[in-house]
Parts: sequence; C-alpha cells; structure tokens
Amino acid sequence: SGKNGYTIEGADNTFNVWNGPAMNPSIDSIQEFRIDRSQFTPEYGRGGAEIQLVSKSGTNQFHGAAWEFLRNYKLNAGNYITHVQDTLKRNQFGANVGGPIVQNKAFFFFNWESQRERSSVQPVGTVFTNRMRTGDLGEIATPIRDPLTGQPFAGNIIPTNRLNVVTLDYMNSMMGRPNQPGSAGGLLNIYVNFVTTKRDWDQYIGRVDYNLTP
Repeated sequence: SGKNGYTIEGADNTFNVWNGPAMNPSIDSIQEFRIDRSQFTPEYGRGGAEIQLVSKSGTNQFHGAAWEFLRNYKLNAGNYITHVQDTLKRNQFGANVGGPIVQNKAFFFFNWESQRERSSVQPVGTVFTNRMRTGDLGEIATPIRDPLTGQPFAGNIIPTNRLNVVTLDYMNSMMGRPNQPGSAGGLLNIYVNFVTTKRDWDQYIGRVDYNLTP
C-alpha cells in the first residue's frame, strides 16, 4: 500500500477514507513531530510516509499560554466580478496550561483551541436567460437543430409544444435566474449566488503523565 500513516503518542490517527489524519491537533499542543519516508520499522508498515506526533506534557513548573488569530474582511478587495467584499470574519483562539500534580511523579497538560468564523461567498455562474427558458434560443448564434429532422429551428425558437413541462419545472426549481448583466452580450456569468457560511469548532486535548520510577 502507498498510504501514509499518522500517529499521536503511538496511537493510530489515520482516516483511511481520504488518507489523512483523523484529527488535526492544535499546533500549540504538539511537543515534537517526526516524518519517516523510508526504512522504517515493521510496525509502521503502510507503505507510505509515517507522520508521528508527540503532545506536550507537564513539568515540575506551571507553564501556560494564550493566543488569538483574527482575520477580518475590512481590508480585503472586492470580488473580481461583483466588486462586493466577501464578509470573512475568523477568530481562532485558545490557551493551554501544564504543571505538576505531584512533584517529580505526576504531571498534567491541557490545551484548548476554538474557531468562530462567519463569511459570505459569491459563486458566479452561467444560467439560461429568461428568453431561453421559453424555448427562444435566438440569443445564440449557432443554429439549433431539430433532433427529429436535423433541420434548424426557425429563428432558433423551439415550439412550445416541443417543450417538456416536467423538465421546465425541474429547471426553474433548480436553476437560478439571471441577476446581473454578465459578459458576452449578457450570456456568460449572469448569475451570482450570495451564500453565508459559518464554521465553528472546539478542540480539547488533555494529558496526564505518571513517573513509575522512585
């Protein structure tokens, strides 16, 4: 197999569906990492690279950290087509703390990270114009031919009795209508769909170590 393998503290962290890590731990929770690309020992036998992570542990002294990363749309340029700004607001924040439970014997470490994101995207596409929806394809220069006779439809207009009512209803329910001028004489990029999205998540990682030696 050529799949990569991912481990955390020696435990398997591979999600085989997309050959990636099942969990992406917070960067501030990682003590060290190692990548083996070849000549590794048999227990890693997936055939690809092995990415191994070890998380931070507590020590005899208390240590901690806090952080926040902010991205705001206020300084972003507008969309190339619509000239309207995407409204991306992303806050990634968290903290960690580690220290002794029993001096020289037991230690703890805890890491928390969260994200709060609100954004809007503006996918642009090409849809049928209002004339096309009625069977009038006169806006297209290429002759539209009758599939039954092979002859061009007069004026590129498909007769109403040749239009399938079920297909028309399906088209009107699934395909948006033109809402901007677009290009190529109003045939291309005439539809923009403003979509608001959010991505929120919270991650908590804890670890306790106990030294068995005297």
